Amino acid sequence: MNRHILVVDASEKIRNLFSFLLKGEGFKVSTASNAVEALTDLSYQGNKINLVITDINTEHMDGFSLIKAIRDIKNHAKTPIIILSTETAEESIRHAMSLGADMYITKPVQPERIVRNIKMLLTKSSTLPIPSKRYSHRSTFSENV
Repeated sequence: MNRHILVVDASEKIRNLFSFLLKGEGFKVSTASNAVEALTDLSYQGNKINLVITDINTEHMDGFSLIKAIRDIKNHAKTPIIILSTETAEESIRHAMSLGADMYITKPVQPERIVRNIKMLLTKSSTLPIPSKRYSHRSTFSENV
């Protein structure tokens, strides 16, 4: 059974990059361009989504509200959430973590770092097998890629 990751980002380029990277690692990937789409996917998928990656700056609802909404969904109260954002303010990081984010990573991020952190969080949250394919590219993701 493949682990299912939901990537939420307003940038289609970022969604596509992460989809390509994570599918290459053996994960099933869904994407959403905003928080409302993400919540719809989470409701529709039931408990089949194993991890959420989201930006703080999302349309229709900010990432902070999305974290809180995910934590309020019974099937996803413990689903790991990674914040991937250009926001570097200490206050934003603390706020996201206090709402229930499991990890906060600032963009740009090295692909191998995000994959390593995803696998670590999934290992902590479940007994399902983690894909073992290793990504070896050494570039970083940013909006300018």
